[in-house]
Amino acid sequence: MSLIYILLVVFGIGILIFVHELGHFLLAKKCGVRVEVFAIGFGTRLFGWRRNKEGKVVFSIGPLRSIEPGTEDHTDYRVCLVPLGGYVKMAGEEPTEDLTGAEWEFPSKTVGQRAAIIVAGVVFNAIFALFAFIIAFQWGVRFTYNEVGNIEVGKPAWKAGLDSGDQVLEIDGSKINDFDDLATTIAFSSAEKGSIFKIRRGNRILEVPVKSHYEPRLGFQTIGIGVRLGLSVKNILTLPDGQAPAKLAGLQPNDEILGIDSFPVENHLRLYRLLASFPSKQLSFQDQKSKKEILLSLGEWEQNPNIQPENLVFNGLSFQNWGEFRRTISFHGELELPLKIRRNGKVLTLKITPGLSPFWIMGIQNGAPLTIEAIRKGSLGSKYFQVGDTIQKVNGKEVPTLVEFLEALEKAEGKEVQIEFLRGKKVEQVSISMKEIKTYWLITQIYWKKGLEIEWPRSSISFPYFQKGDRILAVNGEKVESLSELVDGVARRKMNLFFLIERKGKKIPTPHIQEKQLKSHWVLDSLSFSDQPVVGNLLPLFPAQKAGIQKGDRILAINGTPIDSWSDLVIFLQNSKGKEMEIRLERKKKEYTFRLTPFQSGVKVQNAFSIFKKDDLILKLGNKFVDSFVEIWQEIKTHPNTNLEITYIRNNKIHKKSLDPAEFLSQERRWITKVEWRKDAKIGVYPHVARHLVQVPSLSRSIVLGIKKSYIFVKRILLTLKSVLTAKVSAKNLGGPVLIAQASYSLAKQGFGTLLYFLGILSLNLAIINILPIPILDGGHLFFLAIEKIKGSKVSEETMMIANYIGLALLLFLMIFVTYNDIMRLFR
Repeated sequence: MSLIYILLVVFGIGILIFVHELGHFLLAKKCGVRVEVFAIGFGTRLFGWRRNKEGKVVFSIGPLRSIEPGTEDHTDYRVCLVPLGGYVKMAGEEPTEDLTGAEWEFPSKTVGQRAAIIVAGVVFNAIFALFAFIIAFQWGVRFTYNEVGNIEVGKPAWKAGLDSGDQVLEIDGSKINDFDDLATTIAFSSAEKGSIFKIRRGNRILEVPVKSHYEPRLGFQTIGIGVRLGLSVKNILTLPDGQAPAKLAGLQPNDEILGIDSFPVENHLRLYRLLASFPSKQLSFQDQKSKKEILLSLGEWEQNPNIQPENLVFNGLSFQNWGEFRRTISFHGELELPLKIRRNGKVLTLKITPGLSPFWIMGIQNGAPLTIEAIRKGSLGSKYFQVGDTIQKVNGKEVPTLVEFLEALEKAEGKEVQIEFLRGKKVEQVSISMKEIKTYWLITQIYWKKGLEIEWPRSSISFPYFQKGDRILAVNGEKVESLSELVDGVARRKMNLFFLIERKGKKIPTPHIQEKQLKSHWVLDSLSFSDQPVVGNLLPLFPAQKAGIQKGDRILAINGTPIDSWSDLVIFLQNSKGKEMEIRLERKKKEYTFRLTPFQSGVKVQNAFSIFKKDDLILKLGNKFVDSFVEIWQEIKTHPNTNLEITYIRNNKIHKKSLDPAEFLSQERRWITKVEWRKDAKIGVYPHVARHLVQVPSLSRSIVLGIKKSYIFVKRILLTLKSVLTAKVSAKNLGGPVLIAQASYSLAKQGFGTLLYFLGILSLNLAIINILPIPILDGGHLFFLAIEKIKGSKVSEETMMIANYIGLALLLFLMIFVTYNDIMRLFR
């Protein structure tokens, strides 16, 4: 199938060149100009044909050796070695030719005729684009969704209050049909003026002002949003530690991920992780003893934890979006899953085991000052704080780091929380009621209908527990009938919460929401802090402390790579694979260099069991670092009759003890509540962007859409050129033949209509680029004709030759530049 797609791409791009040159050819013939060569490609002639004296077509291979007398007015149709364009050679066109003044020579024609011949290629490309759009819409084109995908914290979309899933209908009155329209409109927007986004959120239409910002990394204006992702595999990846679960399982590019097939649950660990993957859903199980179906949610299991998982078989489910799939995978580290996929029309089940890559740490906390860099509009934080404020204390206790700030809020008691902060040079203080802290998300982050029915759950707290259409019946068993009763019920309780909801006629308890989460969630939802790579507290006995790094040090580079943010530091560490690294940092305006080898993060014990006490940090089992409880369990299972030496940290001291496997394995049923487990497992796949088919059977409507799209893309191409020339958009975003071939190949696999639509866009690009007043291009020839018309005589041959050399040099430079961009994209 790949060969068919490649041939489609080659044929499609060849058509664009053919159409352009056909325009020149037909107008030249119409005006009586002798056309000597009609070529696809440049350079050496590979093969071609021309008519002989008798008018018969004669095919020949290789260069044309001679022209048969009496056939001078016939055209040689040829295909050349370098397939990067094409040309039409007209008699008398070249400055070096000896002109006879014959009427069939190009220079003998009037300025108007010559201009018509030159502009015909551009016109034909524009006409082709229009018809390509019309036919593509009739055939069917796959477009991206005009939805907001992932949102980066602290970026313009987050600050403006946009949510993932918002459907963008218009920007400043211009209709947005897909994410390409959305991204391009933002790229050309004014950062100073901002834009008005008309969005649909649930059943509501809202207008949201958003100011874009220039992102140097990307080279254009952006608001910090991602596109909606689909469930079709684009790339198979290798994890940082060398694992490749997807490849090992046999997953392939373009496989469509459908869901999870049925499997026996076996134990509490599997049951909990499965339910936790879908906390707001009831999942279907088959009881092997009673042979009855059991519907079970995480909340129901928490209310009745005595359910015996050994008797249950999970009945499987279908994924609704990439988020559900990603969450399921992340919760199943080192646990095999039967993944159901569709490949070439066939449904298959693959056995896949998500991998837990080691989480590497140096043993330092983020020490950047708690200076607010961005605030989310409409959030609780926006009522009390301003950008530039620096948080200092909570209830009189200093909180120099974000971790300490959140912990202080979670431990806060009483009716109010006192937060002290620095604004400018003045120390300020605010009192926020505990009721407002614990309940603001119910009032502002959920859209309600009458009778406590949820119209739309917005908050990241409500997402895992509530769905659109749920009706709240009770809080911790106490009946509530109004929003005020609900708010009072949540505010009064100094314990974890659970709600009884009615969903599609069934009463279901939600999973527990921790009270400490309610106390601290508003910070992460409201405020974005400085992300500077400044060292805070150091963990005793860890590599950073041992190497001599101190609190307050600012990390500048690791192994020569600049570190500009704490996020950069975390990413670099995870890619380090535990190898020794050189760290360059700044301390009191002086630079120092240290060398250290990162540790794996280990496993923190939550409650005492076996030889462990609460807060012990398990580092090694024998000589092997462990980073998840599953790794410990598997190692012990492998040596069930052998005591193993375990290394752990307790009270800032390293301890080593012998571990009895039998005693440890007896804790199996208590894993879930006793030891932390990581929720970031991966299989090594990246998805295609989600697309939907737009097909317009009506010819008249497809013509209207074709004309509209032609206008939109002409405007977009001109804006792109303007933005590149004025440095508003970085030239690194320009693409060349490699990018065109990649995009064409990718779109060809989405269907003929989508490929034709893309070729229409390319055809318009070709038309507009060719009409630019650059020597050697059609626009350059038109420019010289305009001068000739004005001054009444032709531009001198010497001037023309110099201009053409300059134009050629510019084109060669541009070709090298965009090809370099293409190559760098491949490496990235």
